Amino acid sequence: EAVGFPWRLIWCSKVPRKVAFFAWIAMWGAILMLDNLQKRGFVLANRCAMCREELELVNHLFLHCKWAGDLWHLLLSMFGMDWVLPKFMKDVFFCWDLKYLWRMAPLCLVWCLWCERNRRMFEEKELSPARLKYSFLNILHFWAKDSFS
Repeated sequence: EAVGFPWRLIWCSKVPRKVAFFAWIAMWGAILMLDNLQKRGFVLANRCAMCREELELVNHLFLHCKWAGDLWHLLLSMFGMDWVLPKFMKDVFFCWDLKYLWRMAPLCLVWCLWCERNRRMFEEKELSPARLKYSFLNILHFWAKDSFS
């Protein structure tokens, strides 16, 4: 039997709708990152705004960039888990069939990375690794607290 896409992990999570929408288009690789802008004919240098080492691709920014890896490690270590990150963003949602707070966690992580990426691209400001981790945990806590009240 074919496995259906776990769309509920995105759309039924207690996260802001704009975050759910963003995660949905990120999962399908449709956000306007440098690689997608290049495909549309824009002439741009393509470097990840976070690590400045690799091409800016959806799977790199949200899964394989060292900044993303630090957040994934923080999240998983908080719950005593070890996990090998998948190669593609879409696979995160196929593998992530966990409960309530856990449904928010990958969406929060992706959203925090996207906000930090945009801060670096458009405001020429950046958070330290410690501040980015704090921001991630703070937003996740706020969403969880808000959804229980």
